Amino acid sequence: MELSKALKLGSKRAVEIVKSVLQNPMLISKSPSWGISLEVETITQTGQADVSERAVIVPGSGVKSFLNDNVAPGAWTWQMSGWIPGDPLAEPTNLYTPVVMMNVCFLRAAYKNGSRIIFKDVDQMIYKNCVIQSLSIDTKSECKNKKPFSMTIKEIVELKATISDKTDLEALSEAKSKIEDKGITTASTVDFSQSFLSKAKDGIVSFLRIF
Repeated sequence: MELSKALKLGSKRAVEIVKSVLQNPMLISKSPSWGISLEVETITQTGQADVSERAVIVPGSGVKSFLNDNVAPGAWTWQMSGWIPGDPLAEPTNLYTPVVMMNVCFLRAAYKNGSRIIFKDVDQMIYKNCVIQSLSIDTKSECKNKKPFSMTIKEIVELKATISDKTDLEALSEAKSKIEDKGITTASTVDFSQSFLSKAKDGIVSFLRIF
């Protein structure tokens, strides 16, 4: 029976499934597209920051003191253990559990390929850039319609630089074109560039003479 039909008929089991999807932690992949709701027994969120520390002498006192003037918060890490469930509506018995095996295959592939995934935690917070850092999948004979697991999820934080990939010649040509568009002649641009380079050269020579 489809989940939507079961909900319309007032199935308690269908309501429990919807609640588990909405309330439980969930892993989501965009490519390939899948989502797995995890039944967790324990989950721990950990964050660690690097705090700089240096010893200085306090002026006028001669007393040494430690300064902590910089902090860099690290990425979040989640350690979880629990069960990888299937679909109770599609798997009424423990003899045939294709959804469980499919979910396990998705998690194995995501770990092995280092795929970026979306993680929804128990507080319904969304973290869009995460990976599976470690994965352990167990098997218990008394439980066939679920797979015991332990897992570590790591948030990925990336820096977005705005460094131009243009060469010096391309940048100079583009600047020259913009100046000409404003009515300044090429000759004046060349004269200005030569004058600027001459002054820069004289400044560098003067600086080197100091050493």
